[in-house]
Amino acid sequence: MAEFTKFDINQYGSQAMANAQGENDLAMAGMIITFTHVPSGNVIAFKAFITAFNETYGSDWTSEVVYGRADPIMLFKNTTRKITLAFQIPAMTTGEAYENLGKVQMLTQFLYPTYKKTGQAQTITQSPLIRIQVMNLLQDAAGKEAVSGDSGQSAPKLYENYKHGGQGVLGAIGNVTVNHNLEGTHGVVAKGTGGLGGLEAILPKLIEINLEFTPIHEHPLGWNQCNEFGVGTDGDPSGALFPYGVQLFDASDGAKEKCKEEARNAQRSIVADADADAPLPPGYPEILAPYAPLPIGYEHLKATPPEDGDDAGEDNQKAEASITAPSAVPDAKNFLPPPVTKDWGY
Repeated sequence: MAEFTKFDINQYGSQAMANAQGENDLAMAGMIITFTHVPSGNVIAFKAFITAFNETYGSDWTSEVVYGRADPIMLFKNTTRKITLAFQIPAMTTGEAYENLGKVQMLTQFLYPTYKKTGQAQTITQSPLIRIQVMNLLQDAAGKEAVSGDSGQSAPKLYENYKHGGQGVLGAIGNVTVNHNLEGTHGVVAKGTGGLGGLEAILPKLIEINLEFTPIHEHPLGWNQCNEFGVGTDGDPSGALFPYGVQLFDASDGAKEKCKEEARNAQRSIVADADADAPLPPGYPEILAPYAPLPIGYEHLKATPPEDGDDAGEDNQKAEASITAPSAVPDAKNFLPPPVTKDWGY
C-alpha cells in the first residue's frame, strides 16, 4: 500500500517557479482532496485548488395517469446522488511538477479493475471502487453521530466541534478528464541539459482534472416511523448527519423517544400474545432443529409430542426418516408460515 499524502515541494527537485509556502501550509493543514483505491489501499492527495464541486440529487418517480383525474398518481422509486468535481494541480517547483504528473498517473490507474489469471484467460476479481474525501463537503457520514442534550452541547459548542474527519465516501468514478494545459501562458517546464538533443522530458506547470462520481452509501437513508432520518431498523443512527455531518439542534427529543419505546412494546406484545401451545405442522420440528434458534416471531412455537395412535406423530416420524442431513433442506426458514398471533389454522 502506497500513500502520497504529504506535501514537500522540494522532494524531487528544488528549482522554484513561484512562492509556494503559503499554499503548502494550507495543504498540510488539511485543505486537500484524497483518493483511496479500495482494492489496493493506495492513497493519493491533491491540494484543494477546487474550481467546481457540484452535487445532483435526482428523485425518480413513475406517473400513473388515471381516467377522470386531473393529476397523475406519482409513485416514488428512488433518489440518486451524483457528484462532479473539478480541481487544478499547480506546480511551484520542477520537483512538484514531476510529482504532480506521477499522482495523476496513479489516479488514472485507479480506474482499472483487479484481474486474476485463470488458465489462458483473465477474470475480474475486484471492481475499481474508490473513496473520495473533499474535506467536510464529501465524507462518510457513518463516522458522524448526533449528540443529545445529555452531553451539554449548546449551539455554539456544536459549531465549535464541527470538523471533517474519518474516511471518504465509497463510490465509482464514471469518467476523468485530464487537461495538461500545454498551450497558453501556463505551458511546461523542460527537463534536460539544454542544447541540441538535450531535452529529456516536459512537465506541465498546471494540470486540470474533471471527474464524475457516483456514491455508494454505506448507511441507512430515509425516514423511519418516529421521524428520524438515517436510523436503521436495528437502531443504527449512522446516517443521521448525512451528508455533511452538520448538527443544528439537540438530538434528544421526548416525542421521538416515546415513539421508539411504543414500537418496542408493540413488538413485544405480538410475541407475548401468540399461543405458546400451538403445535408446528407435521415435520417442522425436525426440519427446524438444525437451524435453531428460530427466527424472530417464531420463538414461542413448540412441537406437540406424538401420542399413541396420533396421526401427527406418525407424520413426524416419516418426516424425520426422510431427512438425512440438514443439507437436505436448502433453507428451512422459507417453509415457515407467516407469523400470526392466535391460531395457526392447521
